[in-house]
Amino acid sequence: MSAPEVSILVVTYNRAHTLRECIDSIRMQTYPSKEIVVVDDGSTDGTEGVARSYGDAVTYRLREHEGISRSRNAALELARGSFIAYLDSDDYYLSPDVLGEYLDRFRGEPALDAVASGWRVVDSEGRPVCDAAPWEQAPSFDLKTFLYWKPAYPSAKMFRRKVLEDAGGFDPAFEIAVDTDLFLRILLRGARVGWLKKTTCALRQSPDSVMADAIRQSRFLLQALDRAFSSPDLPQDVRREENAVRSSTHLWLAWQLWLRGFPSEASESLRQAYRWRQRPAWIQLVAGWRSFLRSSRSAGSRIISQEEFLGLALPAVNIPAGRRNLYAAFLALVGRWGIPTD
Repeated sequence: MSAPEVSILVVTYNRAHTLRECIDSIRMQTYPSKEIVVVDDGSTDGTEGVARSYGDAVTYRLREHEGISRSRNAALELARGSFIAYLDSDDYYLSPDVLGEYLDRFRGEPALDAVASGWRVVDSEGRPVCDAAPWEQAPSFDLKTFLYWKPAYPSAKMFRRKVLEDAGGFDPAFEIAVDTDLFLRILLRGARVGWLKKTTCALRQSPDSVMADAIRQSRFLLQALDRAFSSPDLPQDVRREENAVRSSTHLWLAWQLWLRGFPSEASESLRQAYRWRQRPAWIQLVAGWRSFLRSSRSAGSRIISQEEFLGLALPAVNIPAGRRNLYAAFLALVGRWGIPTD
């Protein structure tokens, strides 16, 4: 039997309730030369029964629970295709033409090592929350742009197999932010990534998703940045952006921590953001406020109130509580008329 051109790799752990929708969305793809590989990272909830119900249509392997990186690497070893797409087991493709459109993008620009696309955020029941078009903030998918925006969701990507193998796959030292670390490593190696400007998949939000683990996510994301900025291969023009990149990353992490219910950790992350990029207090506050608003709107999540934001931010910039009303009035003016901070 000839090898398929595309391997879609699904790594799953206790996702019996979402795996069928994921696999069905792959099977409906009209591109014929494909295979589905499901690696189960030690599920105990009936995931195995769902996967095996597809018979020979799915290559299924059950492993000891060793974490997402090792299971994704194991899936890559099982894959036979020269193009690789990872689809998380609680996500699913939105149309039957996704694989073909990715491959058309590769054929149109043969030098590409990977193609990235947009995604739709849905809630735990599959109801749409918002669409993400990351090329609007990051028109070029290069190393410098990625460091600022980090559009790393694996379900919205397709890779040439070789670029993953040359990078050594996913690093088992990372429990979270494994995708960010991988992309930083392949971009440091000079990989070329292009956009497929289309919403291709649904990214499901659920209380037990990796994204919900905000404190561990913060730690591993910062470790990925540490690795990138300590690399001798980092171009000098990118290295000069380190303070700004670290500041913007801490602002995003502060929003994540606030959203997940960790206000003291969010305030500390704001303090780190302001430490990495020294600017006047009013600019720091406006930059943080805008970052929180932008992140909430792009994720379709709740918006922090001005009062709550000031409660997080004023201690981070060492502004006395007695001046709270002054800065609250100032942020209200910013919200009404807008004042540039960069």
